[in-house]
Amino acid sequence: MTVTADVELISVEGRNLRFRVRCSDSAGLIGDGTHERAIVDSARFLKRVLAKKEGVNV
Repeated sequence: MTVTADVELISVEGRNLRFRVRCSDSAGLIGDGTHERAIVDSARFLKRVLAKKEGVNV
């Protein structure tokens, strides 16, 4: 059976994104809900990880 996921971005608050998600197959709805993600500045994140590894507070 094929599963289909329909996803819609429903809000953006700063770096936080909220999505509405619905999954279904040929028999009908499997599940639905919301999913939240945060945008991460990878350069800033890596700098903090490396500083922590060296024992430096950033």
